[in-house]
Amino acid sequence: MKCVAKGNGHKLTMTVELKKCDEHLMLAVTLKEPQNDMDWSHTLRDGEKAKLPYRPKSLGGGSLSHASFFIKVGIKKTNGSNFIYTVSTLLVICDL
Repeated sequence: MKCVAKGNGHKLTMTVELKKCDEHLMLAVTLKEPQNDMDWSHTLRDGEKAKLPYRPKSLGGGSLSHASFFIKVGIKKTNGSNFIYTVSTLLVICDL
């Protein structure tokens, strides 16, 4: 599956691919944003998260110098060969 988000002069492309169909389900998540030289890919299992090498500069006007972005996936097998999956972005802010 491929999703494209556009806004404020940016274009982010996310591709998700189911890597295994047995009891060890895994999703390969790829994020590409040429404007910020982002080309990131990681394979994750249900509930796992991975830190993005991209650090946000601001969000809503506030500084995010101590923040990190993570991608977290959820994968559930339903009846037969059907799957439900989620890909979430997590923002973790550390106050020092």
